[in-house]
Amino acid sequence: MYDRPFVAALYDLDVRLTSRMLWGTSVADQVRFAADAIARGEGGPVLELPTGTGLILDAALARRTGLVVAVDLSRAMLRRSRRRLSDRAACVEADVAHLPFRDGAFASVHSGNGFHVFPDRNAAATELVRTLRRGGFAAITTWTDQGRRVARAYQRALARRGLINPPTTAADHTWTFEAAGLVTTGATQGGTLLSWTGTKP
Repeated sequence: MYDRPFVAALYDLDVRLTSRMLWGTSVADQVRFAADAIARGEGGPVLELPTGTGLILDAALARRTGLVVAVDLSRAMLRRSRRRLSDRAACVEADVAHLPFRDGAFASVHSGNGFHVFPDRNAAATELVRTLRRGGFAAITTWTDQGRRVARAYQRALARRGLINPPTTAADHTWTFEAAGLVTTGATQGGTLLSWTGTKP
């Protein structure tokens, strides 16, 4: 879906218009969450995926120095991300279930709004943990089955078309992350969006 030309072009507008109204969280909140994850990298390499059009990462990188690797499977999304981020991040086309990075390559990882889209959430979580160094920090946002009635109805419609995974609970997501090897340090629910943090022991 995300490689269709019009989807990448409309994505930024959709995020800006619907984040607060539909999902119960703001773009500014998501930027702050991503910026904190990046800062936790303490100058080490940071992994961002899926980067989408780079909208959130662009704002979160305001004071960042050091290597940031932005990953997405959609070439259309990556083209927009590369134009937006320029030389501030290395944009890489890759599948989250088969990341082309060595074990322990990253000091921190931010995954914004991806786990409700990833076909295999367990494989995605396992790869994030594999590429995160010991003591590394993970910050993940994803949709849940909570929030406004219209948001839940929209999710069910997308799931019926096979565009996202069936909505699940915050506890189910937490179980996925912990089963992959992360230790929960925080979890907050803002409307539909779960904002989860953890570390790799």
